Amino acid sequence: MSDLPSLVALGQPGQSGVYILRIHVQQWFEISFGRFKKGKQITFVPGEYLYLGSALGVSGAASLAHRLLRHATRGAPHPPQLIRNDLLAYFHAIGRPSGSPLAQKPKKLFWHIDYLLQQSAAELRQVIVMHTVRDLEPLLAQQLNADRCTFVVESGLGASDNRGATHLLGVHATEGWWHTSLEKWRCMLEDE
Repeated sequence: MSDLPSLVALGQPGQSGVYILRIHVQQWFEISFGRFKKGKQITFVPGEYLYLGSALGVSGAASLAHRLLRHATRGAPHPPQLIRNDLLAYFHAIGRPSGSPLAQKPKKLFWHIDYLLQQSAAELRQVIVMHTVRDLEPLLAQQLNADRCTFVVESGLGASDNRGATHLLGVHATEGWWHTSLEKWRCMLEDE
């Protein structure tokens, strides 16, 4: 279990940014990710995973608040991820609109990460937000894919918009890796 808070925000709060979702898979399962690789079943084993994403819009579905609340919402009849209340509180505290149409209509699975977070054995435990207007997602993906503590679950997974990359990775690391990584990511923002 992480000794970091469930939500770590780096940079000056704003409506856009890059984020990393820390996901704990509690038990073995196989799933397909919609039409990804023609519906191929992909195996997940118990352990830690991360997903890298971005929301660089300033309003609506492309805003950071909306995107992260969407990730923390499961489709009916499943309850939302426990972290959703922390996200709501954070966006309310920084004065960002977090009203979400997800509360009014069923969530449709669209992004690869939606399929994983829909699983009851996949718990979204932490969100690391990097408030920025720069598209740091490709650079972060490159660094995370090259890191010796991460591994590719399935090539291209989670990165439909970044050809040749993989944005959903497994993590074999100690808690210290997460702390060290946070400092690297903080430094990336200071260079802006």
